[in-house]
Order: sequence, then structure tokens, then C-alpha cells
Amino acid sequence: MPMKKLLSLASIFFIIGCGGGGGGSDESTISYAPTKSNQTLSSSEYSVSIKKVDKSNVITSNTLIYDETKGYAIKTFYGSTALTVRTNSPRDVYLVLTNSSSNSDINSIQEQEWQKALKSKTYQKVLDYRINFKKYLAKENPEDQEDEEETFNYERRFKSVGDKKSFFLDQNGEKTTTTTLRLTRTVNTAFGDKTLNIYVSDDSFDDGNGCPKEFCVTQEMVDVLADKFLKSGSDNDIYDWETNIYGEEWGADASEKVDSKLIGDNDEITILLTDIDGDNDSKRGIIGYFWAKDNLTNIKGSNKEIMFYIDSVMYANHANRDTWTPDQKMPMEVLSTLAHEFQHMISFYQKTVLIGKGASSTTWLDETLSCATEYILSSKIKTFTPRQVSYEDGSAGDFPISDGQFPDFNKYLNSYNLMSWRNTAAQYGGAYALGAYLVQNYGGAKLLHNIMHNQYFDERALLKGIKTTTGESLSLRDLLNRCGTAITISDQILDPIDDKPYLFNSGDYNCQSYNATTYCMGSINFFNYNPKPNFTTAKDGDILSGSNRYVYLQYDVDGDYNIALNLGEGVMATVIVK
Repeated sequence: MPMKKLLSLASIFFIIGCGGGGGGSDESTISYAPTKSNQTLSSSEYSVSIKKVDKSNVITSNTLIYDETKGYAIKTFYGSTALTVRTNSPRDVYLVLTNSSSNSDINSIQEQEWQKALKSKTYQKVLDYRINFKKYLAKENPEDQEDEEETFNYERRFKSVGDKKSFFLDQNGEKTTTTTLRLTRTVNTAFGDKTLNIYVSDDSFDDGNGCPKEFCVTQEMVDVLADKFLKSGSDNDIYDWETNIYGEEWGADASEKVDSKLIGDNDEITILLTDIDGDNDSKRGIIGYFWAKDNLTNIKGSNKEIMFYIDSVMYANHANRDTWTPDQKMPMEVLSTLAHEFQHMISFYQKTVLIGKGASSTTWLDETLSCATEYILSSKIKTFTPRQVSYEDGSAGDFPISDGQFPDFNKYLNSYNLMSWRNTAAQYGGAYALGAYLVQNYGGAKLLHNIMHNQYFDERALLKGIKTTTGESLSLRDLLNRCGTAITISDQILDPIDDKPYLFNSGDYNCQSYNATTYCMGSINFFNYNPKPNFTTAKDGDILSGSNRYVYLQYDVDGDYNIALNLGEGVMATVIVK
């Protein structure tokens, strides 16, 4: 899915919340309804209450004692129960409530409704190909492709720097851009020889005389992009690091597995640098995307290439310095986006074509994998995404961090649904959070491989991947609740082995190897972002299907407090003291 650079977006998303602040009283009540499939939970007779008691009074048999050595204490409940929280110094009490109902059956309906609301027509079409790919497989071949001159040659075609080519920028073949090949190289990889071709729109390239855009692409920028994606040697570029996890991006099995309307395999990958949507904006808009139309022979606007689109003006942005370097904000985001979109490209082949025979993963799942890929590769690519902490620093950084998607995610914590994708900064922040949680706690790159290579296309793919990697059987409720709990204690430095499954912040990089390649995952503390996680202090409220609700239940608990939980069927609650 295209990554977007957005300002502020008041929208909805999914699973996580945490946070400080807020007053309290000796007693408060929060009410929730029993779970029904695909239904939001709302206030009802089911309740959670907390009340201070004297130590001389009778207390419950369940006791949660604050652990001075760990810096937190956690206890999870289902249904009706009573709990005594005991501390010897003032501590805060948090509550994570999980609605375990799933809306897998209505994912496609929700996604189609939301794509209609998207402002970018390009984004709508890219998303449409992901959701409804079988529809495009069923299209008849356009008449203009019956002409012999239009027949696509699937064999590797000799190209030379300086070659001209016109690319379609829409699916109807009406909008084009004239480009010049600025780099071509062939490199031996684990999947044989691969050729990278980088084209730049002529109106975006500086050949010494400038260009009509705000920022112009130079040959140096082309060379840097190529070296980041595919260069000679092994284990030294995005191509090697991602295909090591997920597998090849395209192969000869494509047309055999699905339909002859898919292009053949010539072991080439194309990157097109162009001003996406023609907005000449160096700071906002679509950074880049993979569009499956180009993998088809029966679409008029297909370029019949395995290719990415990257925004030329954003990549060339060097507004904060006199000269362009790849370690500036926008170039780094473009490089990170290239890794993000490469996962989409590989997933299209491995998941949609080979496994699904045209069936696609839900958008939120595919985006979560791409966000996890950015996260796990950031120290290798040398970018700040998504943590907005230097790739040279494995710690969680320091407050206040205001860049990236986590601040928006923190702001809208209790308004998100995991399984209904919204193209917002907050939604991407949540996908980054879930992706980082998964790889930190359930097997790193090996987990990502196992999520990709199973028969499921929704939340079951995550659960199956965890089972295959760790042997642990989880429900969606377990996973969401654990992730919410982990975010709540992300301000604590934990041990990367002993403190699973609640790890976000180990104080440094957490490195794991897969197929002889080492991937290092940086620490995340959601309380280091501005704003901090926005926990609710409301006494009641809805829990969206497939979501958590995050409550700041009581502050400055000192001594004994009794908590009564009376939860509906399927509701899971975790009490956290820290």
C-alpha cells in the first residue's frame, strides 16, 4: 500500500493504547457488554471496579503484588473475579480490555467502502488491485494488445543507459510519462541473476540544466537508490535481506499457478522515479507503491514490468541542507518505503499468486508485514523509520519524539479497529506497533517468513505463523491483549528473553539470526513520543471488534486495593501495576 506523509488525521485504527496522566478517586467503575461476533462492545451491566481497603480487612484470594525488581506486575482475567492489588509505594494501575470478536468475514466489504473515501485516486486503484485481484484476472485482453507490435517479450531484453521509454501511470493507458533509463545492472543473487533498471521521468531529472520540479533527481541519487536496493555481493542490500525472509519476488510459476494473463519471468525489477500524482510536493503525498496492474497482460495500462513507483520530488528533497545526502529526512523515508513496498511485491507473488491463486491478504495484514519489514531492516538500510531514533542507537531514545506515525497512534489509541484499514498516519503507527511487537516476541524474521508462507489471509495467518515458529497456540484475543499490555509497560527496560511476551524495550538492539543473516530490532518506548499514549480515564466506553480499550484505572495506589471484574463472555482483562 502506498505510504503517505500526512499532517494530522483524526481517524480510527486498531489495537493499542497506553498512557499516563489523569486523576483518580478511591472508587471507579467501567462497564462493558458481553462479546458477540463482529460486534462492538458497549456499556452494560458488566463492570470493573476498584476500591481502596484497609490492610486489616479481609482481602481476596487473588493478589497482585508489585514487583520492585521488575518494575511492573501483571495479571490477566476472564469472566467474573476479584483481585487485590498490593504495593508498598505509590504506583499506578492500568487496565487493558480486549474484545476478541473477529470481523474477518466483513474485511473485504469494509476495505471497499474505505477505498471509495480515499482522496488519492491512485491510492484507490492500487488498493483495488489488492482487494479485488481476481476481478482483474477475469478481464479480457484489450484489443490494442492483439497487435503483434504490442506483444510482450518475456525474455530478458538488452537495455542501455539513455534508452527512452513511456510508462503508463493509470490502468486505462491514458496517462503516461516519458522517461530515460538512468541505470541498469545485473547482479547474481540467491535466485540467480537479477537485473535492476531505474528510469527517471524526463521532467524530474537534472542533466545539468535543472528541471521544472521543486527538486530534481541527479545521477548520484539514482546510484544511491540502486546500491540500497541491489548491488554486487551478498547480504548487503534490500533485495538480499527481504528475499532471505520471504522468497523471490516473481518466478516462472506465476502463469502456471494462476492464469496466462500474468506476465512471464525475465528476472528484471524496474524502479520508476516520477512525480506521483503530478503534485510537485516534496513533503506530502504518496511516497511510493507497488501496483499489481503491471504484472498483468490484459490491462491497457499495464507496463508489463515487475516494478515500483517512487516519488521523484520527495526523494530529491534536500530543503534542510545545501546538498543532497541519503541520510536526510525525506530520502530516508523513501528508502524505507522501498523496503515496505518490496514486501508488497513479494507478497503478491508468494501469497496471492502461488498460495492464493488470486486470493489476497487483507489490507491490514499485508500492511503490518510491510511495516514489520521496515522496522526489522531499519538498522541495515540506515533509516530512522519507524522509531525516529538513529539507526546507530538501539535504545528507545528520549522524550519528546514528535516525528513519525507513533505520535498520531498514541493520540487516537482507543479509537482503532485492527481489521478495518484506514490510510492514516495513526493507522500506520498501529501497524508498525503490531509488527514490531510480533517480531520482538515471537521469532523475528523467521516469524515473518512463516506468516507469509501459510494458507491463511487474515488474522489466522498471524496465529498460524506464531504456532509454527514457537509452538505456542494463541487466540486473537490473547495476541491483542498481550500487545496492549506490552505497550503499557514499554517504559520499562525488559530482558529480551525472560520478559517475553511483553517486550518492546530492552534498552538496546535485540538481534536474531535467520538463514545466516542477522536482523536487529531497536527498542520502542511509546511514552517517549509526543503526545504520550492517551489512556482513557472514562468509566465506560465501547471496545471495537478486534480491539483493545486502554484505561488509566487508578493513580498513586499505595497499600491494598480490591478490584472486582465482571466481564462478559469472550472479554479478556489484564491489570497492570507499574
